[in-house]
Amino acid sequence: MELKEESLVTLRVAHLSMIQGVIARMSGFSASAKTFTITILAGLAAISLQTDAAQLGVIAMIAALTLFLVDTYYMTLEVRFRSFYDDVAARDLDHATNLAIAPSVNRGDTMKAINSKSNWLFYGPVLVACIVFIWYGLVDERKPQQLTRPDTPRVERSAEAGYATAGKRSERSAQPTAAAQGDIRRLP
Repeated sequence: MELKEESLVTLRVAHLSMIQGVIARMSGFSASAKTFTITILAGLAAISLQTDAAQLGVIAMIAALTLFLVDTYYMTLEVRFRSFYDDVAARDLDHATNLAIAPSVNRGDTMKAINSKSNWLFYGPVLVACIVFIWYGLVDERKPQQLTRPDTPRVERSAEAGYATAGKRSERSAQPTAAAQGDIRRLP
């Protein structure tokens, strides 16, 4: 049974729409990986700056590299599906009934994804920020720890109150105690 040309065009458009949907999902996953990277980096940066620990910078770098790999995986799939989209669009209408979605695997797809501008313009500064966190934590850990006394609350008094208290203390120390007066009377 031969299909009319209109039906074949409709099938081709539907097939390309399905492939475009897959490409959009892969692109969305890639964007989600970048969003998650920023969230993790911001949280670890806030904690790192408060605790001055280089370990948090290392954790941030491990998380960033892991999400870089996840993002690269989805970007590789996106590159493959874009190539597949171009192949399907270039087919004759006679093959429009083949609605399979199976992109071909090319050797350079992963390298295209790794070397893409969107990856390096995002993850390059993220990795630099992680290195800064590590450097900041290492520099702060090497500083000699100052011996500080714990902060004790101090009661603020006016200068006149301080003079009055000091005057009473000096009067008390000037007057001999009863025991001391008794000792003076016993002297020969």
